[in-house]
Amino acid sequence: MKKNLTILGAVILTAAAITFSLVHWNNKIEVTSAKAKEKIEVVKKTDPNLTGHAPVNNIGTADVSGSADSSGNQGSDSGAGTGTQSSNDGTETTATANSGDAAVEAQGGTTALPGTSLEEIKAAYQEVFTQLEVQESSKVDQIVVQAKADFVSKKYSKDELIAKYQEFAELLETNADKTFDAYYKQFQLDLEKYGYDVNDAVPFKNEYTAKKQERMTQVISELSQF
Repeated sequence: MKKNLTILGAVILTAAAITFSLVHWNNKIEVTSAKAKEKIEVVKKTDPNLTGHAPVNNIGTADVSGSADSSGNQGSDSGAGTGTQSSNDGTETTATANSGDAAVEAQGGTTALPGTSLEEIKAAYQEVFTQLEVQESSKVDQIVVQAKADFVSKKYSKDELIAKYQEFAELLETNADKTFDAYYKQFQLDLEKYGYDVNDAVPFKNEYTAKKQERMTQVISELSQF
């Protein structure tokens, strides 16, 4: 009898030990699994090949380009998302509002200044604003060319052409405004950073506004001549 109790006790102890070992092992597996999942998530965020997306740390914080071509500007007759004007038969204007990348760079404070004197800062931004003006003038020319092509093909009446391409020109100018504003803000920050009056940037804004009005006047004038 005593021997049987001893054997039974040994069996119970063995079962308890096995149960404890299993519980301990399961807990260890769960902890290891959790740590592995954490590592996988970290790897996914840092390795684009595992997720098909760019690494989280490399995602930019500003999207002026996307904003400039944002969904808020979508229309039935204009490629608001891309700044590309599409007609009903699939033809499209090649005037793409692609100056937003420059805006992102400017907003990120990466504009390279050749020097820190007032004249050097002004010269650097004058070059940037001049390039923007050239880009926008080129887009206006492309709008007029496409409008003439549509007029010759008699796809639209004169009034329809004016309304259509004036709207598109306004969209491009809105995109250009966002690019300019990003640079202008950085311009003011640089002036302040190096101890200059931020109002020194005002003449540049006035000039941009005047040039913008000239471009719009040009579009309306040329469309009216059809």
